[in-house]
Amino acid sequence: MSTPLHLSDDELLSLTHRRRPSAQARALKAMAVPYRLRPDGTLLVGRQAAERALSAPAPVEPSLQAAANGLRWSRVA
Repeated sequence: MSTPLHLSDDELLSLTHRRRPSAQARALKAMAVPYRLRPDGTLLVGRQAAERALSAPAPVEPSLQAAANGLRWSRVA
């Protein structure tokens, strides 16, 4: 039996920990996982696209990056 091209509803729930499609979409967007909206309002997430997005290094917020000298400043001057 071959693996489906898209995530199942249970896999999507496991990935996002959200039940509502709008909340799932926000979680996927935050993780940079591409998705499509089905006509019935549910989300379609490609298995390979999800794996690719989740295996990429996570982007670091510029405010959280360490300074050149290794210090992390908690406040902006």
